[in-house]
Amino acid sequence: MVKELITDKKAFDLLYFVGVLTISALLLSYLLTVSTEMTFEKRMVGGYTTAILNLLGVNAVMYEHVVRIDPFEGQVGVIFTLQRYLDDLVWHGNQVELRSLTLHPDDAKIIKSFVETQRSEGNPVYYSTATVIAWNGHITEVDIIPECVGWIGLFAVSALILAVPGVVFRKKIIGLFIAWPLMFIVNIFRLVATVYAGYAGGEELLNFTHDWLWRVVLIALALVLWLFWLKYIVPEENLKKKISKRIK
Repeated sequence: MVKELITDKKAFDLLYFVGVLTISALLLSYLLTVSTEMTFEKRMVGGYTTAILNLLGVNAVMYEHVVRIDPFEGQVGVIFTLQRYLDDLVWHGNQVELRSLTLHPDDAKIIKSFVETQRSEGNPVYYSTATVIAWNGHITEVDIIPECVGWIGLFAVSALILAVPGVVFRKKIIGLFIAWPLMFIVNIFRLVATVYAGYAGGEELLNFTHDWLWRVVLIALALVLWLFWLKYIVPEENLKKKISKRIK
């Protein structure tokens, strides 16, 4: 009878763990398809990134409004219209880039509405609400998108902590309070390192740092934080006591 209960408990724990992770993966997939601007969050991490880069001696600025247009697609009229609101006009590759450090909220709404209208008409117009730009003989630009905020890493480590069965909710909250600030800080460092890589080594090093190096590091960090929580915040003795009480 005791063996059967242990076997059932293990099966339930495994089912619970896999079930929570599966639901979390489905929820994450859904959230990735939902269009969310996260403008405040993007500008927050972009501001921290810019401040740290400047402390490191990098000439960096964050623009809150950047619009890129292909002038060879009949967009000259669009460029003239946007120049009324945006401060700087520069060439970015084969595109014209218009940008401003900040805008009055009413002007920002006009720009957003204008860009959405252009897109609905099939005109190739790109709009960023947070772009970090660094200069070092060449210009390095990194557009901050919702994924850059670091919420996916926070979501992943939270799912791992919440999926562990037989742990009191208080300890799960402790794990989240430890993991979230660390993941946020490391994500800021990731953005700083990515921009600095482009600033110091050009586009190839930037792409390698962003697309390969930091993806591996963030996955490893989430797993390390989870294992740290399992080893030091949730001692095995507590889990064994809970199992033995249930058997009795």
